[in-house]
Amino acid sequence: IGWGSATAAPTADEQGYVDSTARCKSPSETVVFGSTESSRVAICESDGDYEYRGVRLRDGARLIIPASKSTDGYTAENDGITYVVTEDSLVVSGHYYAMDTFCPLHPRVHML
Repeated sequence: IGWGSATAAPTADEQGYVDSTARCKSPSETVVFGSTESSRVAICESDGDYEYRGVRLRDGARLIIPASKSTDGYTAENDGITYVVTEDSLVVSGHYYAMDTFCPLHPRVHML
């Protein structure tokens, strides 16, 4: 995993990653969050509305967009790219993008 030292894990708590875009701010609740080798993401819920909060590690690019609950997990779309977040993966598709898998994942609610 390529951030900081080879063994360093990002600091996280029940809201997501500390000092990161991939963090749910009160009063939102964290549904699920996780990291890959290239990104950190969180799905937040507030009053039945979902939000995708992601950050690309190599350059700090942030993406905060509405998300929806789907049979596969949570889905968000932006500029022709679809992001699907489940309890164990982040799948990014469109414009030649391939699957990315969480490592580790921190589910906060039971997904149905």
